Amino acid sequence: MGRAGESLAACDMAIEIDCSLERAHLLRGSILAGMGRVAEALAAYDKAIELDGYDGSASLRRADLLAAAGRSAEALAAYDVAIELDPQNADVHSRKAFLLRVLGRYDEALCCYNRAIEIESDHTDALGGRATILAHLGKDTEASEINRSACP
Repeated sequence: MGRAGESLAACDMAIEIDCSLERAHLLRGSILAGMGRVAEALAAYDKAIELDGYDGSASLRRADLLAAAGRSAEALAAYDVAIELDPQNADVHSRKAFLLRVLGRYDEALCCYNRAIEIESDHTDALGGRATILAHLGKDTEASEINRSACP
């Protein structure tokens, strides 16, 4: 069966015993995502969100999975939901920014990276992403200053 299959079976058993275990659905979604079973993983994340209306973790994982699956419009909408649930989570803003950067939507990405940095001034991914965009836009001096500030 393999470890993933065994883990999935354990989650299913826990859910069978108590279907209101939000964390079991969250873990089930992560296992299914790792197995490449996107639709089932999304359903598990949706169930976790349904059981715990304020689960920024499930919302973020859902958004990340949609982004990885190339479903950009859905992923951006899911990041917005995750931001609404947990607006002070710098990771959510940074991950949304990364997707926007990949899509070439640099101004929007910069706004998201800036928000992540406002929340967490030493957020490495946000600082690096912001510097990458600024360098791409020809603002090398500002980008190099950001890179220097990100180093210990």
